[in-house]
Amino acid sequence: MVMFKRSISLLGFLVTVLLSYSQHSVRFVISSLPLKNESDSNLFIAGSFNGWNPQDQNFHFQKNASGKYVIETTLEDGMLEFKITRGGWDKVECTKGGADIQNRFLKLTSDTTINIMIEEWADNVERKPRVNTASKNVHIVDTAFSIPQLNRTRRVWIYLPPDYATSKKRYPVLYMHDGQNVFDDLTSFAGEWGVDETLDSIGNHSGELIVVAVDHAGEGFSPPARRRERCAYRRDPGAQRARPGVGGVRLRAAPTRGLSLARSEERRPGSLLGSTARRHVLVGRDAGGSLKQVTTTSGAEAKW
Repeated sequence: MVMFKRSISLLGFLVTVLLSYSQHSVRFVISSLPLKNESDSNLFIAGSFNGWNPQDQNFHFQKNASGKYVIETTLEDGMLEFKITRGGWDKVECTKGGADIQNRFLKLTSDTTINIMIEEWADNVERKPRVNTASKNVHIVDTAFSIPQLNRTRRVWIYLPPDYATSKKRYPVLYMHDGQNVFDDLTSFAGEWGVDETLDSIGNHSGELIVVAVDHAGEGFSPPARRRERCAYRRDPGAQRARPGVGGVRLRAAPTRGLSLARSEERRPGSLLGSTARRHVLVGRDAGGSLKQVTTTSGAEAKW
């Protein structure tokens, strides 16, 4: 009887696992294109399900009998993100005015058809030259800060409250990844996040804080090097998506930890931070937010 119950429990567990990783048929259809590129056949999907490869031949649109560009594929259920490209990130979809767009999202729970309207391509739009927008309270701690635990270097930015040089106060410290995007439009992927301007305007009303921002690997917001560095999991060859404990996926032993790096800076002689930090909070976006969850064992708060 005991063995029977164990068999039933094991069967139930296996059914649950199989159902949780079910696959569905997905049909992507481009319903409209910019006039300039209506006849361009080099259209691809780059997404979370193919390593964000902008020219993955497995996700190459084909023109059907009615003249529509279509991809029919099978994907695992879950929340998926993607964009459409013409074979490179310099030719990715954007708004009519040339502004970068957020990733497209798909919550896949069943067989589905997705109709996509492309407003414009990035290489069709003339863009204004970017300029430096970092406020006077933003400083570069080091252009090549050493991270010996990971055998690499990173540029590290720091925002200091306006009265930092003359005050004896202790400030809370906010740690952020993707330093290129935090303060300066010139170094950002799609426009800076305006953290320095926001703090400059509200500091006297809502309290002051220090912000430490660590650059990611590579250029732009989502290059392959950044994704590998930010992801807490590693995908082995042949795995469709990185899932903890499934297939060939192994938890990375040493993801980049902004907290460890920044706290090392506090202990360094002549450090800008010195001993002023009274509270540590981590903030991240998308992959950066996931990485913050991994680093919660360090004792800091994690925020998305």
